[in-house]
Amino acid sequence: MKRIFIISSLLLSSILVFSQNKQDYIWPMGLHWNGGLIIDFNKKPTKIYGRNGDFTTTRTIATISDSLGNLLFYCNGWAIANKNHIVMPDGLGINDGQYFQEYWDADWQLGGLARQDMIVLPDPAEALGYYIIHKIWEFRPDNEEIFSMEKLKYSYVDTGLENGLGNVTEKNVTFFDGNLQAGFLTAISKPDSKDYWILNPSLLDNRYYLWSLTQEGIMLQDSQQIGPLASEERKQTLGDARFSPDGTQYAYFNLHDGLSLFDFDRATGELSNLRRLEWDPLDEFNWAGGIEFSPNSRFIYIVNEYEVHQVDTWEDDLDAGLEFIAEWDGFIDLDRTLFFALALGPDCKLYVRSGSSSSYMHTIHNPDKKGTACNFIQRDVILPNISSAGAFPNVPRFRVDEAEKCDSSITMVNGVNVFWRRDLEVYPSPASEYVTIDLPENKKGAVSISDMHGQVVWQQERLSGQQIVDVCELPAGIYTVDFSA
Repeated sequence: MKRIFIISSLLLSSILVFSQNKQDYIWPMGLHWNGGLIIDFNKKPTKIYGRNGDFTTTRTIATISDSLGNLLFYCNGWAIANKNHIVMPDGLGINDGQYFQEYWDADWQLGGLARQDMIVLPDPAEALGYYIIHKIWEFRPDNEEIFSMEKLKYSYVDTGLENGLGNVTEKNVTFFDGNLQAGFLTAISKPDSKDYWILNPSLLDNRYYLWSLTQEGIMLQDSQQIGPLASEERKQTLGDARFSPDGTQYAYFNLHDGLSLFDFDRATGELSNLRRLEWDPLDEFNWAGGIEFSPNSRFIYIVNEYEVHQVDTWEDDLDAGLEFIAEWDGFIDLDRTLFFALALGPDCKLYVRSGSSSSYMHTIHNPDKKGTACNFIQRDVILPNISSAGAFPNVPRFRVDEAEKCDSSITMVNGVNVFWRRDLEVYPSPASEYVTIDLPENKKGAVSISDMHGQVVWQQERLSGQQIVDVCELPAGIYTVDFSA
């Protein structure tokens, strides 16, 4: 017998118009065997739903949408998927080599493990063209038990091919030879320009490499030695590098090297005015940390798996600006719901993912506010599928020249703290013929039913009271019932 499962949610939100650049509005994440995830900031309120396809992302995620927020394609470190979550015809073989073939058994579905090893940038010369900047892991020539990154490459996607689904026209083109740190690959546009700066630190010293992407392609612009020398532990530690949303600062952090905060000149690409915050890992097993800026570029948030901290960059002494926000409350889902990675969403909130096997995300709801007024809430986002190998897409700051860096009109359920609530009475679940929806008392609004891809399959306006809906014609699957007043 056909079985239809229902997730219900009460949506009390206002719909506002926002016309800024939306190239980072779709976040694909997750493992296909758990039912991968999509976070869609185009929806109001924001939707999280499952996706089909056999494409897996672990920690290496790079994605791009068009300026209207329509997903174009995304990458997992080894392969490129189109908007239908299917590998492009020539999308395999990204970062192919001995390391991938032997250490990973050529299994592209596993996905890469460094959070910032890949990023997608629009081609300044071609409206439908996109550069994928990526680093390749290799065995060291003198020791095949040690991995290193000696090359920075690009692959190129033309989204005008394959009836708009896109295809790869260039693959694994090396444009830099030199020792690079895994992760920490960032990019930002030049002032009022289609051109981009690309920045990545060296693994061996305090050098930062800077490339320029223009209509002529990619070229090394400069390398600048500034700040402390890299620690030996840098090689084994996950962290983040971030440009501030206003483009005036660049921050680098891992648990052993601490926080290095620079002024950044978007016209020249120069780093200057270093400020430091030393950091001491909690213990030898505390290996992953991360950072993200607040929308107003004043605060930096730091996670170190067990704790969340805030740094006020308006303080000349960053130690004076450091404030403890919260610690892990001990909750265990399939694994510990720790604080592994964080990212600024287009909705002006910061999202925090656990490192492995969790049905939840955490949220900083008011990141522009000082101290605990930032309103950090643990596990207030319930995911439709189990999320593994926590990471967020690595994207540039697409709205750096716009007055608003994010869209505060995007709301979560009730405008407060959860994406999925069980406030609506919808039964039976599973169902095969009809479902009954008990709407909130004294409320009139729109009711919609969406499939696991976020597509609305049934909708009625100005409803109230109890509604009985015929679902006989719907295919078996998981559906969401939304009520928006």
